[in-house]
Amino acid sequence: MKIHLALLCTINLCSAYFLRGQTPHLPSAKHQFTVIAHRGNHVNAPENTLLAYDEAIRVGADYIEVDIRTTKDGQLVVMHDGTVDRTTQGHGKVSDLTLSEFSALQIRDERFPQLPALHPPTLEEVLRLAKGRIHLYLDDKDSEPTKVAALLKQYQMDTCAVVYTSVQKCKAWKQAMPGIPTMLSLPKLVKDRASLQQFLQTYPVDILDGAVGGYTPELVQAAGELGAWVWPDIQNPGENPAQWDISLKMGIRALQSDHPEALIQYLQSIKMR
Repeated sequence: MKIHLALLCTINLCSAYFLRGQTPHLPSAKHQFTVIAHRGNHVNAPENTLLAYDEAIRVGADYIEVDIRTTKDGQLVVMHDGTVDRTTQGHGKVSDLTLSEFSALQIRDERFPQLPALHPPTLEEVLRLAKGRIHLYLDDKDSEPTKVAALLKQYQMDTCAVVYTSVQKCKAWKQAMPGIPTMLSLPKLVKDRASLQQFLQTYPVDILDGAVGGYTPELVQAAGELGAWVWPDIQNPGENPAQWDISLKMGIRALQSDHPEALIQYLQSIKMR
């Protein structure tokens, strides 16, 4: 497998800060199938809001996906996009706003005209909501791992989280939280066991993400044998049992979904929940 030249400088750095063992014990495992609510249960509430996360808890999701960014004054907040334009009445980059300016924004979602005013949350607010109720799938969009680690430890959530990160930030996350399960997307070049093994030797993460369509039963089996969990993304407007069945038949036992409630109901109907 060829690796892009821009990543070559990170290979030794990343490998030096990962130690691969057996398939790790991940926080969640009370269900035989793990359901990750993408940006919370945003079918029933605006995405990445406390209400969407509370809805994910209500329907029984195992994880909420939380997109972490940093404000101009160094505070950790939650927002998928790099700008606030799409989901609020405001404008500009998250990184150009102070925490006070960010927190004063009002969420805009035309699907929910009757909802009271909602504000985009800080990471600390999400931790308060989630503590003791649900696990965290942290998507590191733009954050300092040591700051995230300090907050997780403060709220005793450091053993209740996994983190999706980048090759460039492997060292920082492993230094900040040596025990946190880390995740990277499966590259399109990985098509068989040999290329998967090469990828995991270079980037020995605990979990593999990426589009569910990039996996085969053989890759899923190989990942398990090589010590990695497979937690792919299936989120799309047309999610349905036929799509979920394909994942189940491949041996996948976790999905990040835009429809966590419907997925859970389906899993219950086939005795997988």
